[in-house]
Amino acid sequence: MRNTLFSLISRVLSAVFTIALTLFLVRALGPTKYGVLALAVSVGSVIMLVSDFGISASAARFVAENPRDRMHAAAILWTALRLKLLASTAATVALVTLAPVIADAYGIPALTLPLQLIAIAVAAQGLGGLFLYWFTALRRSSINIQYGVVESSLETTASICLVLLGGGAAGAVAGRAVGFTAAGILAATLAVRLVGWPAMRDARGRGFPVRRIVRYGAALVVIDGVYALFDRADVLIIGAVIGSAAAGTFEAAFRILSFLAYPGLAVASGFSPRLAQGQRSGADSALFIGALRYTILLYLLLAAPALVWAEPITQLVLGDAYSSSAEVLRALAPTVVLAGVSPVLATGANFLGEARRRVPLSIGALLINVVIDLILVPRIGIIAGAIGTGVAFALYVAGHVQICQRALGVSFSRLGRTSARGIIAWAVAALVLLAFGTGQLSAFAWIVGALTATFAYISALILLRELNPDEVRAAIRLLRRPFRRERVSDAPGPS
Repeated sequence: MRNTLFSLISRVLSAVFTIALTLFLVRALGPTKYGVLALAVSVGSVIMLVSDFGISASAARFVAENPRDRMHAAAILWTALRLKLLASTAATVALVTLAPVIADAYGIPALTLPLQLIAIAVAAQGLGGLFLYWFTALRRSSINIQYGVVESSLETTASICLVLLGGGAAGAVAGRAVGFTAAGILAATLAVRLVGWPAMRDARGRGFPVRRIVRYGAALVVIDGVYALFDRADVLIIGAVIGSAAAGTFEAAFRILSFLAYPGLAVASGFSPRLAQGQRSGADSALFIGALRYTILLYLLLAAPALVWAEPITQLVLGDAYSSSAEVLRALAPTVVLAGVSPVLATGANFLGEARRRVPLSIGALLINVVIDLILVPRIGIIAGAIGTGVAFALYVAGHVQICQRALGVSFSRLGRTSARGIIAWAVAALVLLAFGTGQLSAFAWIVGALTATFAYISALILLRELNPDEVRAAIRLLRRPFRRERVSDAPGPS
């Protein structure tokens, strides 16, 4: 719970800056230029995850097997860092070289410079991501807060200044590069402080088998690369078929969904590392299933306003220029739940050592999304992207439930009952929100409607016997538990 809370705090603080930056950019750039930015970031996201070659997550899995041994952790970091530097350098050079070709393929010459600048951001973000995975595996999610604040604040400040100076989409990308570069330097400094320079120095000679990281990373690079395409496929296809303005309209709604994913990512950081071989106990498995249960209930609640209040949400967050984004957000409402639960299941499967089983599932989800987009985008427009994403996510989540259930050797049947009861409670909350209207809302309607719907949702869960007072009291006790610091020992461990 401590690491989950720290991870959530880190993501929330970063979200504050990200939301502020997004609100500024969608208005300052407009749909067309914001679409150019969305395409550049989409291409960069694909390049970053492919260039990682699964190294970050693979290294974290082996660190989590013995998180108290500082020499073990430092040796893995050195090995992974060398691999990352090679992969990141190659990816950066390739993207800078191919940027004009990609821009010509889209028929958008203005895309060239943003793509070249995003290459720098990709390299810095990839190296920072390695350290963040490493801190999470060591169960030190509190360190991620410092990284997130530095990266987000500098990116927001630099991007706003450069855009106001006339930098356009390229200025926003340059600000992104500034933020990730500074945060990466900070992460490296914090890593040395965590285990001590003597341990880092001695670990260089000790090393860690490259083959073990690469072998497990080989499956993860396929998964991460496929997921990057899955996450960006809608924007890329819409941009190619309809244009950059349509891509920006879809991307703006999809970013709202991304912000809602933060609690699920925090739960994944807090609970999944405990599933690593050598550390897992029956209690850890039970806690993981319990975390999934509460994650499902949380995201069913969040899905209600995404469906009922899609129009006022997009008006408030994005402005009148993105009125078409409301229909996209409404269609994405079921995906809110799936996208919130999926990182918990996916990260759990990684630490369970089941990455290879995830490969065909990830590829299948991508193919379904792409096929639906290619068929429906020319016919019904950007709403097709939401449909394809939702159908693909349903397959993705169902498959990961099977993988985790088989690896842990325990039943997930309770989650089915939780989902059924949660859907009933979701309907109650949606009806309450509907009573407050679906158009422009007053401040009173926003506040009272949200509080009333939440109360109705929790009350329905209690009446359905999905929640009980003992659970609430137990949750309060967990939140009040002192944040005891754990030390990384010098005891040797298996490598």
